[in-house]
Amino acid sequence: MTSEPQPVAHGEVMLPSTLWPLLLVPLTIKDQHLGVMVLGGLHQPFSVADQLFAEVLAQRVAALLVNRRLYDLERLARAQAERNAERLTRLQRVSDALARAENPVDAAAVVAQQGRALLNAAGAIVTMLHPDRTLEVIAADGYDEAVVNPWRRFSLDANVPLAYAALYNQPIWLGSPEEWRARYQPIIDDSMVDAAWCALPISFGGHVFGSIGMSFAGRRQFVDADRSTLISMVAQCAAAFRCAARARA
Repeated sequence: MTSEPQPVAHGEVMLPSTLWPLLLVPLTIKDQHLGVMVLGGLHQPFSVADQLFAEVLAQRVAALLVNRRLYDLERLARAQAERNAERLTRLQRVSDALARAENPVDAAAVVAQQGRALLNAAGAIVTMLHPDRTLEVIAADGYDEAVVNPWRRFSLDANVPLAYAALYNQPIWLGSPEEWRARYQPIIDDSMVDAAWCALPISFGGHVFGSIGMSFAGRRQFVDADRSTLISMVAQCAAAFRCAARARA
């Protein structure tokens, strides 16, 4: 009785025992190692001609792999450039709208609406700091009134990111609900937390005028582009708040 051919383990790949002998040809180009091409025979030895053909084939496969990598890198770079251009365009729109804002409430509405769209956030909230050390929500976008109303005005010492950002004049980045719960109290409704949050102080020259918070419907790594975009937008909002404060003085 003859047994069925058993597969032969080769690295992470199981090769049928009928593919024997094996010819392994390195995929290299300009001293760059890309992998290995494996050719299996049917119990017939590879001739010198077979080996030469395999080497030529491996060179062409390596060239194709390099070209594909270059294509993928170029495509990614082009997509990133397009995203950067779109963000700059939207930032300019925010700047133009803030220039037309006549008071902090108008400026806050611009930042909440257009800032949310800029980063595809689930919601955005803008607060203004009062002399009695309370923060008042003066603009919100993407949240139900029933969620926002209990937090229309709260203490600067409250254990929430919006208060921390204003109190310490530092941005806060929370990429997951676990990060939120480890540091802050729940906000009355989990829909306000979603899966990621950030909060930034609205400040100019060391003077804090309030804070802005955004939530995102999914875990998020706040990359440099996200952070620089938000910081730039909030800086423009702070300038509008400062101008309004001077006008009232």
